[in-house]
Amino acid sequence: MKTASDLRTLAEQRAWDKEIDVWLGTTDGVLAALPSGGNAPEVHQFDLLDLIADSDSDDEVALSMELKTALRARLQALLPASENRRVLIVKSAPLLVHFNLGLHEFFDWFCSDRAFVLLQIDGIAEALNLPQEFEFSPRKVVDYFTQPGLAKNVYH
Repeated sequence: MKTASDLRTLAEQRAWDKEIDVWLGTTDGVLAALPSGGNAPEVHQFDLLDLIADSDSDDEVALSMELKTALRARLQALLPASENRRVLIVKSAPLLVHFNLGLHEFFDWFCSDRAFVLLQIDGIAEALNLPQEFEFSPRKVVDYFTQPGLAKNVYH
């Protein structure tokens, strides 16, 4: 796992590899880790939940398709102008796992040498005490995103 200082160093580069990274921690924490001012990249954030908040569907397959379509449209709208760089902070990243969407939409429609994605996962702890009926496993989400070919780095 890499540190906030490593993330700052990455964000200060003039160009990036086509990559997606994971931030373990709060929005305030990631914003504090990113550079600001003069030559810093633009930072934009959005919540995946907002993309399906108005859906009235109870069907998992339909919701998955709605999320995928809305995500593609949002990513295309967020591409930076040719001279700008942008860091995109994506909240509610576990939805990507729940709906089995993976990260293809990000690679296909957003990531470039001037745009990279940080999937924010809040509240990860090795010994997280959740009720048994709660199906979300933060550790499994991190493990999913850190498989080869998905997220490149994990920062905290």
